[in-house]
Amino acid sequence: MTSSNTLANPSALGLFGFGMATIVLSISNAGAFDPNTAVLAMGFMCGGVAQIIAGLIDFKKNNMFGATVFTMFGLFWMTLVAIKLNLAGIATEPATMGTVFVVWGTLAAVFSLCVAKKNIPLRLVFYGLIILFALLAASEFAEMELLKNIAGVLGVMCGAGAFYVGVTEFLKCKEDHAS
Repeated sequence: MTSSNTLANPSALGLFGFGMATIVLSISNAGAFDPNTAVLAMGFMCGGVAQIIAGLIDFKKNNMFGATVFTMFGLFWMTLVAIKLNLAGIATEPATMGTVFVVWGTLAAVFSLCVAKKNIPLRLVFYGLIILFALLAASEFAEMELLKNIAGVLGVMCGAGAFYVGVTEFLKCKEDHAS
């Protein structure tokens, strides 16, 4: 049986996956290009699959915070891709999508309660996510492209922040293997 102490820290994987998917989608939301197959593929694979893998490893390591956050955000990305691909063949109304973003913003607020004593970049990512989801919800409810564009700019910053925290976690492997 594998001890949870012998498992690698999955934080870098989850943060890279979240950061990269968020950056690509947010650049699209900012108006640089239309959402396309590449955006959805990044969301599904990096945002979804990579984060779920990180979450499952954190469950094995008995890290409830990482397990819950990574798994839930992985499921968010898979849900978002399913909605964008319209897998059910039923159009999604803006008010419904706005409600989805409100629910995810609420969950981000709950998660942010656990990062209050963590490093500043991680706190900024979570606090930024609350604002990001609020802007995305408002853009759907008001059907205002400008709010979506503003959310896109903030999303790029949140994604870059997550990527940065992922780099700091990844570089710890150098310290872990220095001896």
